[in-house]
Amino acid sequence: MIFGKILKKYGPRKIAIDVGTHSLKGVVFEVIIGKNPIVLDRKTVKSPVFPDTDKPTPDEYVGWIVKKLPDFIQEMIKSSEHHPDTITIGLGPDIVALNIENWSARFSGSSQNDGAFYNQFAKILQENKKKHPEIIDAFLLDSYLNGYPLRHTATTFPPNTEFSFKTMVMRPASPRATERRASQEIATTLDMVKKGLSGLKIYFYPSFLAQKEVLTKVLEIHNSLVIDIGGETTAVTLLKNGSLEHVNFFPLGGRHFLRGISKIASISFEEAEDLKRQYSQGIVSQDTQKQLHNFIRCEAEIWKKMFIKILENFYHFGPLPPQVIIIGGGANMPEVNSVIRGNWIKNFSYVEYPKVNILRGDSVFSGDSLGGALQGPEDFNLAALIYKDSHQ
Repeated sequence: MIFGKILKKYGPRKIAIDVGTHSLKGVVFEVIIGKNPIVLDRKTVKSPVFPDTDKPTPDEYVGWIVKKLPDFIQEMIKSSEHHPDTITIGLGPDIVALNIENWSARFSGSSQNDGAFYNQFAKILQENKKKHPEIIDAFLLDSYLNGYPLRHTATTFPPNTEFSFKTMVMRPASPRATERRASQEIATTLDMVKKGLSGLKIYFYPSFLAQKEVLTKVLEIHNSLVIDIGGETTAVTLLKNGSLEHVNFFPLGGRHFLRGISKIASISFEEAEDLKRQYSQGIVSQDTQKQLHNFIRCEAEIWKKMFIKILENFYHFGPLPPQVIIIGGGANMPEVNSVIRGNWIKNFSYVEYPKVNILRGDSVFSGDSLGGALQGPEDFNLAALIYKDSHQ
């Protein structure tokens, strides 16, 4: 990669870390007003391949990643050469439970503005944390009065008016939701990270919100179904009129296909990664191409069934938007792409086929890879975190 150490201090130095089920990706970067940030260093750590390659216990992957996180943060701080202004850690549904909830409160004053709303929301958050100490953090999505979103920065209301806040709440993943998660271990580690680096500004941030910020503010996409095909899971997000409406996921991602390729080809997991890349680029022999195509096509049908199943949870939000965005490391698999480009959407929308786009990491900065630090769709979430931190 081209990026490297830059001696001149351009602006605030920050760290962004994308936490997945199978890898940790981090960048040290400097913010330049009016320009794209400069990446000083990038590090990636991948989890090992555990012995039970057919049906691994995802607890093993999540557990390994979470245990590695504190050491990885220290490595990133060391790479930054001095304490960064902020460290933002992006978390997805693999690591924490992210639920959209409605909170309500009454204002005691009569005139409110954006600052007052945020202050009131912060007060509600603290009250809820006392009642529910498992809450890690919460993020204000929208404010409503009588069911209508509030868009004005300053409005006068009668005293004691009741408002509702659409909120994304972050908690340790619940064991009841899936058998894959060691929720107490996750909670303990995240708390240890905060306390162990108490002198630094550390923020745990939902990857869904970073995605939304880039889609709406940079790419001007306000209505879309976002499919994030990660290592061990696939996350699905509904964006309507620029608002995050619903998030869900299922436990099948790109590494499932890699484990199968490793088995049928009798090669190591690392060799399977190279073979899948060559297959996606169309540079394998005809026999290998046929063998892999038949395998991945069958597995893609399993992926499709799980995908359609979770879409049933989206029915009460109305018709799905025609536009579908694909991100994540599994976005380039031709057979999965073919499934997503099929006519499944006719049962959920007013169109027969979706309009599909694959977004890369360098899509966030108008094709700029920031010196080679951002590449394909597997880097979109990391790029979104960099964008978010660069515009605070």
